[in-house]
Amino acid sequence: MTGETIGLFGGTGSTGNYFLRLALEAGFKVQACVRNPDKIDKEIQDKYKDKDKDQLVIVQGTFTEKQDIAKTIQGATYVVCMAGAPMGKPKEYPKDIMLTFFTTLTQVIQENNTSSTSSTSSSTSSTPPKVVLYQAGAFSPTPDRPLTMIHSVFKAVGQWVMGLGPNVDDNTQVIAYIHQNINTLGFNTIVSRPGMLNDKPGGNVQLKADHFSPTNFAITFSDLAIWSLKAIQDSSLYGTFPFVVPIDQDILPRKKEPAASNKEEDVGETK
Repeated sequence: MTGETIGLFGGTGSTGNYFLRLALEAGFKVQACVRNPDKIDKEIQDKYKDKDKDQLVIVQGTFTEKQDIAKTIQGATYVVCMAGAPMGKPKEYPKDIMLTFFTTLTQVIQENNTSSTSSTSSSTSSTPPKVVLYQAGAFSPTPDRPLTMIHSVFKAVGQWVMGLGPNVDDNTQVIAYIHQNINTLGFNTIVSRPGMLNDKPGGNVQLKADHFSPTNFAITFSDLAIWSLKAIQDSSLYGTFPFVVPIDQDILPRKKEPAASNKEEDVGETK
């Protein structure tokens, strides 16, 4: 094992289930918050949820509860959120659920930091995670860099035709909150903004962070998971809001199929 721990939200979702397996295979301890533990492959549980090693710790709960958030990130070196609410169902979207999650997560980390600072016992000390990676989507701009005209059109289509409006708005609120408070959060952040995603076999396309424009090509959930695991270990990405794009996107065939999504779990399991 690496000796490092990842607190994971959304570990049974489209990207999250790949990320969970990759992190465990790489030797990380993973504390995964899931509503239904049966959604984690039995093979993974049998291999990594061992009484002696305990490399996989399942926190049965939801990312909407403060106590479950606290358990999931306890002692975590990294925190990764690949969770989300239902996509394409505007009327079923819980208002501001992701913004509430992130502000609650911030509160928990800051409370832990305060307790650590005021405590004289090393056994109760707590340090903030190196970074929190929050997976948003390419339709959500940062306050200082609006989307290009063409991607604003794509965003409008996604919001009104595909019913992604509440998801996009919620992610945009999270990005604005982080952007506004980035110097006072008390921990580093990465907000990844992938575009179109699909569940085709991955592993052949390398991805990179692009700080200026999203890709017009679909990427796979598994490739995004690979990039995300590398990203949390790359301090040059801390404090950034990168689009996630193929390194060689100019030579890739254009995808005709619609986006699968930029988030993957409903609020019940939350990705």
